[in-house]
Amino acid sequence: TCTVTDGKITVTAGTTGVVGFTNTYARKVGSLKIIKKLDGGADQIPVFTEEQKQAMTFTVKDSSGAVYKSVTYKDFADGASYTFENVPTGTYTVEETISDVLTNTYQIVVTNNNASAVISDGKTTDVTITNDFTKTGSLTLKKTFAGAEIPADKKNSLQFKYWKINE
Repeated sequence: TCTVTDGKITVTAGTTGVVGFTNTYARKVGSLKIIKKLDGGADQIPVFTEEQKQAMTFTVKDSSGAVYKSVTYKDFADGASYTFENVPTGTYTVEETISDVLTNTYQIVVTNNNASAVISDGKTTDVTITNDFTKTGSLTLKKTFAGAEIPADKKNSLQFKYWKINE
């Protein structure tokens, strides 16, 4: 016979006592807040469509490079940040990927991409990723000939110069 009283174990002579133990632990956790900052001036920063918001993906990887979690800009409730709660302590990287939905229209310079974040117990770690937007476009020049016929070799040798004024 085996009894446990006030933390003491008593085993009766000539018997076998079995005592089981359960170790319970909780992994230390913190929070990771991704802050999205937009630069480029009021006339350069787009008003994003839902498709464009979905085109900006933020991937959090652990120290081994394994994906921990991913989120899109569409998930940023206030349009400025997203917080992952209960992130196990450790070192992570945050990477933003932007699809062609935006890069076909804008030149985007991403600052602090692949940022390192150390998560500490009970604390929030901020990572700010900045996008600097510049609108891109195209220009097509078309020359129309009128009057006397111009030989094809002369038409094909024409050159145009252009420049931007009133910046």
